Amino acid sequence: MPEELNRVLVDHLSALLLCPTRSAVEQLKSEGIRGRVEWTGDLMADLVIKNIQKIKKRPAIRPYYVATIHRNTNTDEPARLASVLNMLGRLKHEVRFMVHPRTQKFLRRSPDLRKRLKLYPKLRLEKPVSYTHFVELMASSEGVITDSGGIQKEAFLLNIPCVTIRPSTEWGETVRSGRNVLCEPSPQAVSRAFVRIQSAMRRKAPRVFGEGKAAERTVRSIAACIAAGSRKGGRS
Repeated sequence: MPEELNRVLVDHLSALLLCPTRSAVEQLKSEGIRGRVEWTGDLMADLVIKNIQKIKKRPAIRPYYVATIHRNTNTDEPARLASVLNMLGRLKHEVRFMVHPRTQKFLRRSPDLRKRLKLYPKLRLEKPVSYTHFVELMASSEGVITDSGGIQKEAFLLNIPCVTIRPSTEWGETVRSGRNVLCEPSPQAVSRAFVRIQSAMRRKAPRVFGEGKAAERTVRSIAACIAAGSRKGGRS
C-alpha cells in the first residue's frame, strides 16, 4: 500500500517502536531496525476487550452482513466499484453497507452506479454510525465484508467471520488464523470465502493482539524511553 513507504521510513527514524503483534517484532528485526523494539499488544484490542460487556448482541430479524468499502483501489474506478456493488447485492443475506464519505462521493458522480443500486433489493445503504453502534452491528451479523485494516482486527476480536476485498493485508495474523480471507469482489468468491471460514471459527482464536494491557505497556515503555534520554542529557 502507498502508506507503507511512510511507515518504513518512520520505523527506521524512530528510537522506540511499539509493536501490536509478535510477528511485527520479528518483521522489524528482519529489516535491521536500530531503534528499541518492544511488543505491547494492540490498543484496539484494549478498546474492544474493555467494551465487550457493554456490546449488545441483538438477535437479528433476518441474517445480514455488514460491509464497508473505502479504499481507492475499490472506489475510484467506476468498473471496480460496480463489481463491488454487484458482489454486495448478490449475496444470500441482506447487506448493511455503511457508506464511507469517499465511496459516497464516487456514487454521487456516477448516475449509472446509482441506477445499478436499484437492481439489488438486499443491499441497504446506510450512513456511518457511532463506534459502539457499529461494533454492535458487527457482533450481531453473519460476517463482515471490508477493505479496512481496523475493521479486520475488530471482526477478529469479536470472533466474527471477515472477508477482505483486497489482494493483501497489513494484518496477516487474521488471515493465518483462517478467520479472514482475502478475496476478489465477486458474489461466488465471497460466498465460498465465508464457507471456508466456518471451519476456522470452530477453533479457539489465538490472542495475537494481546489481552487488553497494551495501553499500560505503551505508557511504561514511553516513560522509560524518555527517562533514558534524560539521563543521557539528550532527547529520544
